[in-house]
Parts: sequence; structure tokens; C-alpha cells
Amino acid sequence: MFKYNKQKDALYCVLSGGLDKNEFRQEIKGVVESTEHPPNIRSIWDVTELDFSQITADFQRELILIRKSFPERHPARIAVVVPDQLGFGMARMYEMLSMDVGDNLKVFYDFAEAEEWLLEAHE
Repeated sequence: MFKYNKQKDALYCVLSGGLDKNEFRQEIKGVVESTEHPPNIRSIWDVTELDFSQITADFQRELILIRKSFPERHPARIAVVVPDQLGFGMARMYEMLSMDVGDNLKVFYDFAEAEEWLLEAHE
């Protein structure tokens, strides 16, 4: 799921198909426990191939609870790249629901713009 780019000091994640919350938990745990980078390293999530049809507000709340269970991951700078208006709306809802997590999360349609924003500053 995640790949660390040492040169850019950032994590890159590509999600496709369905999203499994248990797999999500294991991946976040792997990020936090890695010795390659700090646990709150900035990351870009490419969800342009994600199946949004099964993602509900309740499912998003469960993902947020998983994120909250890893406090060492916060605060983090996170860019999310979406394919279309549905993805944008879902990602913005996720952003709104997770405001109290303490991350700086922003949603983009364009990968290059997302990466530029992500890499422009260190948090």
C-alpha cells in the first residue's frame, strides 16, 4: 500500500478496488512502526482507482477511529488525489469528519498539484 520515497521524504499510497478497514489498520501500523521515516511523515494518497460505491459516512468514521488509535501518526500533511466529483465529495466528507485528528489534509484532482502542495512545506 505505502512506498517511502527517501529523496522526497514522503510516503506514496495507491488504493484501488475495495477498501478493507483491517488492511488499512495494518498499513497505518506499518507506517508508525517503520524505522525508515518518522511516524507522522507527509503522504500522498492516490485513490483514483478506488471503488467508492461501498464507502459510507459510517465506514469513514471507522477509518478515522483507526487513525486516532495511532496518535504518533499526527499531525501529518496528507494529500488525497481523487478521480471525479464523487471521489472529491467523499474525500471532502472524510476531511470534515476527521478535522479533530489534527492532520493537514487537502483533496486534489491532479496528482502533480497534490505532490507540489505536499512537498512545498514540512509540518
